[in-house]
Amino acid sequence: MKSYKEVNERTKPINASMFNLLFSKLDKQVVNKVITIKKLTTGIIKLLKQFQIIEVGVLPSLDVDTNTLNVSAGYVHDEEPEYQEMYFYIAYNPKDKFIIFDKAKWEYTKQLFSSALVHEFLHQSQYIARSDKDQRTRDNRSQAKIKDKQSIDYLSNPDEIEAFAVNAAAELKQFYGDKALAAIRNYKKIGLKQSPVFDSYLITFKDDSRVLKKFVKAVTFYLKK
Repeated sequence: MKSYKEVNERTKPINASMFNLLFSKLDKQVVNKVITIKKLTTGIIKLLKQFQIIEVGVLPSLDVDTNTLNVSAGYVHDEEPEYQEMYFYIAYNPKDKFIIFDKAKWEYTKQLFSSALVHEFLHQSQYIARSDKDQRTRDNRSQAKIKDKQSIDYLSNPDEIEAFAVNAAAELKQFYGDKALAAIRNYKKIGLKQSPVFDSYLITFKDDSRVLKKFVKAVTFYLKK
């Protein structure tokens, strides 16, 4: 079993553009077209079948806005390194039978799906790098006063800090372009519009500078890549 120090401090993520290009195969069928939920989700599922460890499906949910697709994804493993499973469920509002995306909304949806996949594949890489070692445990010295204990436990886990840093870096690059590194120097001004992921960490750990500094350091690392 590898010790913490033997594991690379930063895991190399899969390039999100690979998934964006994959989903772009559906552009002509989707953009400014009336398409059934069933046809669209079937098309997405078909594209992802090439990744054999992914369990892909649909998830009807009234919590999803109408004329919108969301995603529920995760990576799980057992004690045996041979067993691992990634799931990717396309969530939609069951009131919708058809959906219409303009170019901007479809691009946003592709980015949402791609970010989820990059996040979960990075967890897979983290696990493989540590062989039979489970996720790194969170830093128990965290003193943030958060009502939702599950949120702080989840987001302060070092594996999640790393994976969400990849997502935040991608969002910042998309919004700021070449000025993303400059923007993070004054990171407290980054909001929901610039990066939903970064904004979540700022809100959750506003009273815990230790976790926030680790997250900012990780985001900075991936912005330089």
